[in-house]
Amino acid sequence: MEGCGALASAHEAMSDVSVWIDADDTLRKRRALDRDGEMYRPHWDEWQEQWKAYVVRETPRQWTTIHLGADPALT
Repeated sequence: MEGCGALASAHEAMSDVSVWIDADDTLRKRRALDRDGEMYRPHWDEWQEQWKAYVVRETPRQWTTIHLGADPALT
């Protein structure tokens, strides 16, 4: 399993199954910082801008075979 950047047109032929998990940006940030620690906080905004550009450029959700949404009750 791979995370950010794995669902791109260049990788589509190499994947039998691809999963897209939707989650609110605020939730994603909180979970990432809870998991990885505060040392990543200064980088988050830069990574978020890179993520947005990637989504526009690669439209990764179109390559998915399974789509899941984050459960708001688990926030």
